[in-house]
Amino acid sequence: MTSSFDAYHKWLGIPPEDQPAHHYRLLGVEPFESDPDVIVIAADGRMAQLKHFQTGKYSKLSQALLNEIAAAKVCLLNPEKREEYDDDLRQRLEEAKKPAVKAAPAGRKPDAQAAAGESETDDEAMPGAAAPQINPAGASSYVSRHSRKPGRPWLLPAAGAVVAVAVIVALVFALRDDNDNGTALQGDPPVGQGGNGLSNRPPKVKHSDPPNPDLPPDDAPPDDPGNGPPIDPDTVASAADPGRSLADLVDPMDPGNAPPDDGHPVPEEPSPGDPPVAERTAVPDAEAKKEAEGKVRVAFSEEFAAAKTPELKLELAETLLAESREPGNTTAVRFVLMQLACETAAEAGGLNEALAATAALEKQFAVNGRTIRGYVLDAVLKSLKKSRRSGTRDADALRAIAMTATAQAAAALAIDDLVTADVAAQVACEAASATKDKYFQIPIDWRAKEIASLKTYYGNRVKQAQEALATADNPAANLIVGEWNCFYKGQWQLGLPMLAKSEDADLADLAKADLTQPEDAKGRVRLGDKWFDVAKRKRGSKYVQSHVYERAKHWYELALAQLAGVTQKKPIENQLTVIAKELRELGPRVAGTVEQGNVALATNGTTVTGVKSHPEVLLDGNSTRFSGNEGFAISPWPSVWTITFKKQYQLQEIRFRFYDHVPRRFARYKIEVTEDGKKFDLLVDRSKGEWESWQVITFPARPVKSIRLHGLYNSMDSGFYVVEFEAYCTPPRTPPPPAVAPR
Repeated sequence: MTSSFDAYHKWLGIPPEDQPAHHYRLLGVEPFESDPDVIVIAADGRMAQLKHFQTGKYSKLSQALLNEIAAAKVCLLNPEKREEYDDDLRQRLEEAKKPAVKAAPAGRKPDAQAAAGESETDDEAMPGAAAPQINPAGASSYVSRHSRKPGRPWLLPAAGAVVAVAVIVALVFALRDDNDNGTALQGDPPVGQGGNGLSNRPPKVKHSDPPNPDLPPDDAPPDDPGNGPPIDPDTVASAADPGRSLADLVDPMDPGNAPPDDGHPVPEEPSPGDPPVAERTAVPDAEAKKEAEGKVRVAFSEEFAAAKTPELKLELAETLLAESREPGNTTAVRFVLMQLACETAAEAGGLNEALAATAALEKQFAVNGRTIRGYVLDAVLKSLKKSRRSGTRDADALRAIAMTATAQAAAALAIDDLVTADVAAQVACEAASATKDKYFQIPIDWRAKEIASLKTYYGNRVKQAQEALATADNPAANLIVGEWNCFYKGQWQLGLPMLAKSEDADLADLAKADLTQPEDAKGRVRLGDKWFDVAKRKRGSKYVQSHVYERAKHWYELALAQLAGVTQKKPIENQLTVIAKELRELGPRVAGTVEQGNVALATNGTTVTGVKSHPEVLLDGNSTRFSGNEGFAISPWPSVWTITFKKQYQLQEIRFRFYDHVPRRFARYKIEVTEDGKKFDLLVDRSKGEWESWQVITFPARPVKSIRLHGLYNSMDSGFYVVEFEAYCTPPRTPPPPAVAPR
């Protein structure tokens, strides 16, 4: 089977049928949205989400998507370019409505996939996932072309408030059933004859229900973690009760499944692909579930008996979830398969797999996804603590779990589910701590402490104000809830109207001015200045200050895009530099000097050793001046180049560029860093795969004195060739220039 990791679907929730995605779909906004504020916030949110995956196995796909989103943002913020793009998009959408003449030839790669350079065989990717279709109009050409190797799916990072999907396994079962009670159909073929062609396997689960074409795909994650019936966040804690199973939580008679009025009604307009709760299948009754579970456990008795290790449990969970997709399973059997897949994966510590099963349940059945996610997070936390003692997890798997849990915490916080957010943050901390990488752990621990503080603040102050607003418009309550949404969560569009009606006259006036959405540079700079002043006054709350600084930054950046000439731009750029420094000070403390721009320059006192020929070009700041015989550093591989700074920097990003060549070549490498020049820690290992052109490695801020670049392989000859090496304390806003290979 050939397949590829579908980054659009897994990370952004864009299913294959919506690919390649147009700019608006890519940002998650309505087609032809013209409000620059909406566009900027959406783009920034997408980019923040994707940055979680920049250090994983799919880091280059992450960078390519970041480039594509940046290109979409630039296009849609320029009125002339947006108008031209909209005209073209309208024409494409109209053409798409016309019936297709014929299907594409079987086996042909999508054009966008080919443009991204993805190979047809992709062993490392999730089986059954669609190929990544990186839009060549948006992504630069330096997307990596990995050569894949088999890998466990739980090593794959998941993302944002939406977590992705299960692995589809090609397993089918034999007999069918004509009703939910398991009565065999007359004329069913004997085992091994007809049916689904599995000739040597004993009868599995019997089927009767016909496939339902109206059901959404199981692997499409819900856009909102709270898209099920709303419940009070405190009920999520019931998932942690000793002896409480997932079956208890999805029982229709369970009070935790009831949707009390908690001030968070189900949205009137569901997210695309998410059927309303009323259109989902009802949860089978207890008797039907019990009978179905008996059938499933008999059918998979060997697998359940053998699943003694986390790896085997995860394989079983994948198999159960795959079988739940098979047409013909009864409703009760399908439900139980998903439920057991979720339970088994969670017990094994497979956060991504368990959340995939949760998404499948939530898509098809009227269950409360928030409650189930609480159960999943608690079970994974217990599994992590157990496996940490036994040392059975590797660092890549732990980082993936930590990033997924962090995204879950953010999604829960966004809907005021502070209980789930707190549990998710604990999972992230446990996983990060087990990696033994303190600089990966620092920001996650810091964030967990913030969420614990926010949980207390919400319970003591905000919840009562929300309840007051539910009965009457109250200026004092508007101030509390408005500040909560804007200053604590960064949900400005939700909070600004409340601040505009608050009892703080100055803040109300500023909120009203912000809501006018000025389109001139002068008005935007004025708003940036005022929010900057508010941030300076909000001493004592780092969390609040950071969000207000971000609002000032938002308006400054919109203004900067309209200004021309150094005299106009320089003051705004200086303010943005000040904000960047303030935001760094408000975050977790990390040692090292912070300077703007590329600090890996010979003119900056940086040196390099180990290069056989032309070491001077590595640190000259020029990434485009190279030809057939000059403009690049070279050593026979394997080689070790050591880049040493004059002082210790607080770095967040490393970029370097391989020599682009026609015919194509690729390389392999790894990077180590040290904060004191003595002990080097592995930063990224790309000793497998196919890496070419620009390499962009983004990571949590850490002090760095020296960097080791290990040149491990070059597919064309014995030389390891690099055109330029760069290091940044503050990652640039723009991607590297497009790669053009000399001929």
